[in-house]
Amino acid sequence: MTALGTLMAGSVPTGQGVGEWSSVEGFYCGGPLDWNLNFTAGDMPWHLDATSYAPATDTTTGTLTGLSLHAVGSAATADFDGPGGPGSGTGSVTFSYDNATHQLTLTGGNMEAYNVHGAIIGLLNDGDPVDFGTTMPVTPAQTIRPDGVTG
Repeated sequence: MTALGTLMAGSVPTGQGVGEWSSVEGFYCGGPLDWNLNFTAGDMPWHLDATSYAPATDTTTGTLTGLSLHAVGSAATADFDGPGGPGSGTGSVTFSYDNATHQLTLTGGNMEAYNVHGAIIGLLNDGDPVDFGTTMPVTPAQTIRPDGVTG
């Protein structure tokens, strides 16, 4: 997955926006049928909000909100969003950002599958919860910590 956007570096108030993604594209190849799916994002930008900071691990956590995705493959299509339905932009996932390694990890959330068609029916069905867990590097490297915390 490739995400482009802005990320606020330095000292940020907890609960505040630390950045936004202005475009997201991805490709997935795998699964039991060796799926080839191209993902495109809708309802941009997506927003990153910090909710906590762990000094022992120098990690900032929060939520990425506004998610909405459409997937197209050679034999299947599907939409992914939150409880508001396809195209609603109500999807969200949890993120953690490691200030030492500059890795952003996405986990959990409230994403569901909608409008599932084609060869993946039965393996993925409308209403199934979906976890878009992934870890990706942030470049250029950033440091995100709450106000008053230094490295």
